Amino acid sequence: MSIRSLNALRVFDVVASLMSFSGAARQLTMSQGAVSYRIKQLEAELGLTLFDRAGSSIKLTEAGEEFRRTTRRVLDEIDYAARFLRRRATPEVVVGVSTYFGSRWLSPRLIRFLTKHPDVVLRLQPTFGDSALTSADVDAAIVWGSHDRFKGRYKLLFESTVTPMTGPKLAKTISVAGMRGGLKGVPLIHDDETH
Repeated sequence: MSIRSLNALRVFDVVASLMSFSGAARQLTMSQGAVSYRIKQLEAELGLTLFDRAGSSIKLTEAGEEFRRTTRRVLDEIDYAARFLRRRATPEVVVGVSTYFGSRWLSPRLIRFLTKHPDVVLRLQPTFGDSALTSADVDAAIVWGSHDRFKGRYKLLFESTVTPMTGPKLAKTISVAGMRGGLKGVPLIHDDETH
């Protein structure tokens, strides 16, 4: 016997993850009665009880737990295949970039790029640190850090400098005693930021 409706599996998955018919109804934008009906229909098709219903609370039966593991895996595979096929049908370049860098440096330059290359579908993926380098959804990444830690191909966009900042009192001490003397006994902040 085959399941007649993949939608029923989605409904089951949401109910099982939230452990709530009303919560699933809100998330799926369905009525609670429709959610309940789909679950009863699925249970009838399977000939199994998937949920123990006790008053207003529910929990998965042993069969429901086992079915959930399978449906979760299968639905994840379907979602992955759909995303893969969509990306192949509409090729796009996904660039991983920090939100700060994207808004401050990259955004003003995007118009020029998109004007020169109107056939390129570009999507910016907000990333933080090295997550851009390990994400399967990112085709290229703009990251901050030393090039020796990157695997694969890279191109240096530009070097950056670190400028020390101080308050007026310490600046005056440094101007009188010199850098070494002015900083003696002052807690120092070391820049070892790699992001």
